[in-house]
Amino acid sequence: MKVSEWREISDFIEFAGLSAEDIRLSQKAWGVVRPHMRAILEEFYATRIVNNASLSIPAFDSSALITKQLDYWDDLFAGSLDTVYIAQTRRIAIRHREFQVPMAYYILSYLWFLNAFERVLETRMTDPDHLRHTLASVRKLVFIDLNLAGSAYQATLVD
Repeated sequence: MKVSEWREISDFIEFAGLSAEDIRLSQKAWGVVRPHMRAILEEFYATRIVNNASLSIPAFDSSALITKQLDYWDDLFAGSLDTVYIAQTRRIAIRHREFQVPMAYYILSYLWFLNAFERVLETRMTDPDHLRHTLASVRKLVFIDLNLAGSAYQATLVD
């Protein structure tokens, strides 16, 4: 498969091996993580890298961004990887590019969130096998999102 063809969400889903069971486990995980998301997002926006990057963005409003990100994560973990979700993800990626958020920071932010989700899930889930399967499912879903966003971001560099 050529890189130019590697843009369909179905390609990402197939390659990652995302199944209906992964969606179900991710949704259950989201039910555990969601009550902690405002605190997670506040911590994220307080990190040095995000704080420094925000200085170059006009009218940066972390409160508004937290609300938007809560909605975005809610949509992702709903598991509806439809055209509305795809369009929203692409718009956000393009907006990050317009604000010149380095791709490295964008990718690292996904890692940061995965680690935050894992910390919450580890404290709430007692069965190690179930935790392992749940974390794998969450990773698949989040990495599909990252790949879709990264593809949109990359397209702005090429166009």
